[in-house]
Amino acid sequence: MSTESLLEFWCQQLAGAGKDWAERFRHWQCAPGDQAWESVERATAQARAWASDTGFAARPAPQQASIIVCLSQSEQLTDQELAVGLSFSLEDSELTRHLQERHEVIRQYRRFPARNRSLGRGSTPAEAYFLTTTGQRYR
Repeated sequence: MSTESLLEFWCQQLAGAGKDWAERFRHWQCAPGDQAWESVERATAQARAWASDTGFAARPAPQQASIIVCLSQSEQLTDQELAVGLSFSLEDSELTRHLQERHEVIRQYRRFPARNRSLGRGSTPAEAYFLTTTGQRYR
């Protein structure tokens, strides 16, 4: 899949979500080895490049949002920080709040605990408590 088709994939995901984008992505999931997971991995790497190039601000808002959402799938704190920072340019407080929540999970646990089972990772006691008390579903 080309990098432009990855961007198109994410644009379609956001466009299809309409005003319910946050709820759609909150429950969207994929697992290592499936096509969606591989797309997320490649898209995140490409999103880093697109986010850091000087042309980011010139891209249409749906493409900017797609790049930001790609970054928000990453378990790397720097990607989460970049996603939150870029989200302010879209002036979408709901998106920014959602990204800040995701950032906080990565800052605190260094990964998305809800992915542990599908990735074959064990949960720490703190992660298990977090998952059972908050119903956290970021994958």
